[in-house]
Amino acid sequence: MSSCRKTINSNQHHNYPHNNYQRRQPELTPLYQAIHQHLPHLSQRLIHEGKTLPRFVHRTFNSYLNCGQLKHGFARLYCKNCGHNRLVAFSCKKRGICPSCAARMMTQRAQRQREEVLPAVPIRQWVLTFPTPLHIYLAYFPQALTEALELFIETLRYYYQRQCLPHSPHPPQSYDVDFLHAHYRPTHPHDIGAITSIQRHTDALGLYPHFHVLCTDGLFVNTDSKFSEIAFIENQSIKQVDLYDILILYKQRLTKRFIRRGYLRPVLQDHELGHQQFALYWGNDAPSAEEQQLLKCYAASKTLRHAFGPRSGEPLNLDVGDDSTSPQHSPNLCISYEGFNLHANTVVHAEDRARLEQLCRYIQRPVIAQDRLQELSDGRYYYGFKRTWKNGTKGIYFDG
Repeated sequence: MSSCRKTINSNQHHNYPHNNYQRRQPELTPLYQAIHQHLPHLSQRLIHEGKTLPRFVHRTFNSYLNCGQLKHGFARLYCKNCGHNRLVAFSCKKRGICPSCAARMMTQRAQRQREEVLPAVPIRQWVLTFPTPLHIYLAYFPQALTEALELFIETLRYYYQRQCLPHSPHPPQSYDVDFLHAHYRPTHPHDIGAITSIQRHTDALGLYPHFHVLCTDGLFVNTDSKFSEIAFIENQSIKQVDLYDILILYKQRLTKRFIRRGYLRPVLQDHELGHQQFALYWGNDAPSAEEQQLLKCYAASKTLRHAFGPRSGEPLNLDVGDDSTSPQHSPNLCISYEGFNLHANTVVHAEDRARLEQLCRYIQRPVIAQDRLQELSDGRYYYGFKRTWKNGTKGIYFDG
């Protein structure tokens, strides 16, 4: 039975054309049709094979199927002046696969970040990716992902301290991390501003957790002893070697933090070399049946393979072109170190607020781009990539 909220009466008359609004019809999109047609078969297959997935997976799919459908609930909007009324279907408000709700949240957040959150100073985007062994681990243990993010922000803060504090009204006597944190900062407050979007996917929808950090390209410092005036010191230059220093420091601090938190534990000691070997710690207890299937999905997504069915473990079919793309030169301010990668070449000037909002939208974009998904005549689905890969791969084929 469909539900209806109370009528909303408007006492103010607005000259809005009634034909501007058109109800979206998600049931006509290839994504909706694929899930609606094949989700029952997936559930039956899991039951037949004695497998199960976490409940939040099923809730996300079912909520998406109900999103935008009038039969699952709506609000009636009515204008007392002109007599026009309209039905607006409820939305699922999920962050997962629903392109509509994700796009709405993206737009709302980007506008708020532009108008209320990010100051009118230069903003630099820092993109951090992790070594392959950490991908599934960070996706599975959110507390470890949170620790990794906090430590990256601390590393960026320390970089901007070394770059900008020499030009402040009260330069520190030492740039040791403990001295700055314990003695200098309480006396002379200073900090950066940053927002982060944690993305978990690649262009091929594969599992790939990484950070997009929008950070003020400089440091806020106090200019008087009463802490009543704040000035912004812009970072005048950034070099390739600076990124190496940041990444090397971050890798060392992350290793120590993970050992201290127990995410990395010793497994074998090489007495000849004097090196202690560490491995990621997954816990003493065996994962439940749901957790095992979730990890299996993570592994299949990471390697672009089938997770279930008769082709379980086999690679997905990629659309590889005849010729690979021309060799691409390494972009500026982009470096790799022991599996980590850091990119910082994108910067937005203080007055370019439109570009800033565009960048905010980009880092919070929905997982699935509906305009790149299409149903083929043989019943398969094709998802095209935004950019052709270096080996010429243009897209990926999925069955239902």
